Formats: sequence, C-alpha cells, structure tokens
Amino acid sequence: MNKMSIQWSVAGALAFCSMGGIAEVVDGEYCYFLQDGVQVPLEYTLTRPDGLPAGEQRPLVIMIHGGSWSGGQRGGLANLAGDLRSAGYVAATIDYRLTRDNPNNPMQVGADYTDIIKDVKCAVRYFRAQGQAGNWNIDPDSIAVLGSSAGGHLATQIGVSRTAWEDMNGQYAGISSEPQAIVNWYGPTDLAYNHAAVAASQVSIEALLGGDPNTVPGRYNQASPINHVDANDPPMLTIHGAEDETVPVAENRLFHDAFLHAGGQHRLHVIEDAPHGFVKSGPYVEYYNEGVTKTVQFLDWVFE
Repeated sequence: MNKMSIQWSVAGALAFCSMGGIAEVVDGEYCYFLQDGVQVPLEYTLTRPDGLPAGEQRPLVIMIHGGSWSGGQRGGLANLAGDLRSAGYVAATIDYRLTRDNPNNPMQVGADYTDIIKDVKCAVRYFRAQGQAGNWNIDPDSIAVLGSSAGGHLATQIGVSRTAWEDMNGQYAGISSEPQAIVNWYGPTDLAYNHAAVAASQVSIEALLGGDPNTVPGRYNQASPINHVDANDPPMLTIHGAEDETVPVAENRLFHDAFLHAGGQHRLHVIEDAPHGFVKSGPYVEYYNEGVTKTVQFLDWVFE
C-alpha cells in the first residue's frame, strides 16, 4: 500500500499486528460540536484490511459504543472492529456526546438526545465524503452502522430516521447520512417499554430524554425506533442474548415483528443463554464469536 497516495485528514496513524497481518489504523476527528462557544472535536479510530490497492473500495462499518448514553468510549469496540477488518471490511469506531456532565471528559457534556443523533449522522456524512474523495478504500455507497447496547439504539434510530433530526451545521452539507445496513447488538428499540420493564434503566433513559414517559411522551415516541419503521428502511440485523436483563429480548422480538409488518427486511438472531453486553473475553467469548459470525454473514449478504 502506498501511504503517500492517501489524502490524510487525520491526527495520526499507526500499524498493528493481528492474525490477518498488518493493518493500518488511523485516528482522527470527524466533526465537532460547540460547547460554550468553543469547537470540541469528535474523534474516531479507523482500521482497514491490509494490502488493499489504491482505488479498491470496501464497505465501511461505522461503530457506536454503548454505555447508557452517558459513558463509554470508542475503544470498547476495538475487538469487534478488528474482527470486521479481518473479514474484509473497513471499520471505524466513533466517540459522541454523552448525557453525563463531567468537566474531565470532553464528551460528557450533558448532551440532549438530538445532539447525540446529530453527531452520529455527521459521522456517516464525514466517512461518505472520505469515500467520495477516494480515501481509505471506503465505498461511499456501502456504509453500515453498527452499535452495541445504547449504541445499538442509536444505530437503529439512524437507520429508520433518514433525513429527520439532521443538522449539518456546515459540516459535509449536502452529503447523505443514510446508511445501507444497520446492525444492532442488544440495543433498546422501544424506550417506553424499556423504561417500564427495567427499573435499573430508568435513570439513564430519563437523562437521555429529559423525563419519564408520562412527562415527555412525545420524546419517547420520537426516540424509539419501533415507532418509525417502514418498508424503505435499510436491511437490519439484531443480535440479542436470550438472558438479557438490561434490554429484554421480548423488546426486540416486538421490534422484529413491527419491522416485518411494515414491509422491511429485518433479521433477529437470539443467542441462547447470553446476557447483556457479551464481549470477547472470559465466559462470554462463545456468545461474542456467534454474534460476529452472524454479523459478517449479514453484511456479506447486504453488500454481495
């Protein structure tokens, strides 16, 4: 790969070793938001398969971490990004504004729900623009958005919202933020349902939406993907653990039925015995590997 041929618009780059060989990893900034009149950058890490010739385009998977919309960071999805890279995909993990207030964390700014959606939409526009410019082997017409837990909710909402809640703010204006595929790893799709079913989730959902379902019902309706599905939505895959106590699997069974009833293409894969938040370590690695396999099969089907 001739690195000099790449148009760099990033903060830095490095290489790492994996079973697939040497792959390029790029850290950079995709968009910004204003905080007290100051531009705060939103950061990403991108990795792509090794040895790609200049001009060869691959589908991109934009990845959104979980953390109850109030915590977490993009590094939490590094293992999954590496596995997708090994399967031939370009993968980018992103940071975004969070609901918690913390002066020591530039992402924890007491963000509103619509702020977070705008960040993720800007990421899609940014990476599509990079693909259109011939950067990083990205196919600008083959972009998937994948999220885990709260990130799964955001990915799903991006898929069903299309042009709604868009605020280009001069950043990559005129470029579409619509993805071609969505993958949801155990994220909620009906926030009123989740609020009623899981007491432990109520604080984080109320922080995201500014109240409970009785005080701000319109916001719960707006922020719940199940209320916005239609036949024009991109194909979606949901990966969910049968023993999930944070986001009940019944919630996404209802979403699956609603999606199909609307005429869309949705696959639901339930992993037996799996809890919420299974990762690539310890007793959960078997569940994680099954999720990766199903995710790659779905992406290969969409982008064949």
